[in-house]
Amino acid sequence: MNPEVKKIFKKFKEEKTELYTEKVELSLQDAQRIIIDAKLALKFRDRMESKIDSARKELSKAVNEVKPVLKEIEVDQQKLLRAGSEIDKLIKDMQGAGISTAPLDSRKEQIKDAYNTLSKAYSDLNRIVITATNI
Repeated sequence: MNPEVKKIFKKFKEEKTELYTEKVELSLQDAQRIIIDAKLALKFRDRMESKIDSARKELSKAVNEVKPVLKEIEVDQQKLLRAGSEIDKLIKDMQGAGISTAPLDSRKEQIKDAYNTLSKAYSDLNRIVITATNI
């Protein structure tokens, strides 16, 4: 083989080896960067788990605060139903006696409005509790 051709092949081999070495070095740098990114991702995950755990605890506390309020609303609704029933009886008796029932009619409407307001509050709070417990 011609010495000049040998020289070109030798130079080509050297350059090929050098390029391969650079490629390996770049791959090692990429691997190191990925390792660092993976460690950062784990730290981030740990921070997020901690935040989520704290949020769940706060949510659980809030749910526990709402449950007694729901029970109070149920009791108040029952009281309003009884009051409405008693007013109905009074109105019937008053009408039978020919007495005006206007004041009781007004009061009955107030009781009905209060019951509806409590029902909405109960429904909204109960929905919040259900949503919070499903998280």
